[in-house]
Amino acid sequence: MKITNNNVSCSRNSTSIKEMGVDISPMKTLLELFFKLSFSYEQPRSTPVDKARKLKKSESYLKAKEHLDLVLHEKNEKSEELLVACQSLKEAKKKVKELKVLRDTAKKEVEDVEFKVLEVEQEFNK
Repeated sequence: MKITNNNVSCSRNSTSIKEMGVDISPMKTLLELFFKLSFSYEQPRSTPVDKARKLKKSESYLKAKEHLDLVLHEKNEKSEELLVACQSLKEAKKKVKELKVLRDTAKKEVEDVEFKVLEVEQEFNK
């Protein structure tokens, strides 16, 4: 079939097309399918967006968000406290090591003094 101005103007009027004996039902089916698909594509895309907007506005979402913020804030505070406690523990361990060294040094000095006292007592007793 040749497309002419006459045919194009006839396509606007379905009665004229029927009179021409042209079956446009496949084209009609394809167009319906196309519009259904485009609508169904838009629907799922817009639905999650709408749900997200509604969720953000919902009271339970706001309460959950507030609770989460509170929990995260407490977690940060506890982390800081833990870091301070760990630092204190490291410093205490270092101090204990220093004190052990001083104790060992003092013990050694006491042993030396006791040994000298023993020597002096032995010389004095002779």
